[in-house]
Amino acid sequence: MKEEEIMLLLLDSPEFVASFFGAIKIGAVPIPTNTMLKANDFLYFLNDSGAKTLIVHYILLPEIEKIKDDLRYLKNIIVVENADSNYLSFNELITRESSDLYARNTLGLNEKDISFSAAKLFFAYGLVTASTFRSGSGHQQSCIRKNLIQRRIAEICSGKSCAL
Repeated sequence: MKEEEIMLLLLDSPEFVASFFGAIKIGAVPIPTNTMLKANDFLYFLNDSGAKTLIVHYILLPEIEKIKDDLRYLKNIIVVENADSNYLSFNELITRESSDLYARNTLGLNEKDISFSAAKLFFAYGLVTASTFRSGSGHQQSCIRKNLIQRRIAEICSGKSCAL
């Protein structure tokens, strides 16, 4: 059985991160797409991948509207910000769903916890630890820009549960 693909045509934003990991959570394959491409490129990617769902920022929607009639598999267009009645609204869909994600359900983190990530966001590990762990748990996330000494970490974590 072929997996479901979801094409992401989004600016760097919280919606990009939520869509990327949300697709994985439901068992779909996210297809992050270069936002500097044009309509014919998007036509190729959408038809070649067989993606049935596209999540697109409204600024990029005009490029999709140019090719909409030529898309063979696309069934759902979800628009981030300013969605009109012709499209599904990302914000409306998101507000209907639970915010309990990996950090709360799997790791047991809550609003009293602090986690640290020394990895940069462009590393897959950094992206996961700095975004997924934070989502839905209410705990504080700290990305370490420079090496912190143990004493500083001990000060921050004094009397709290810290995940390092």
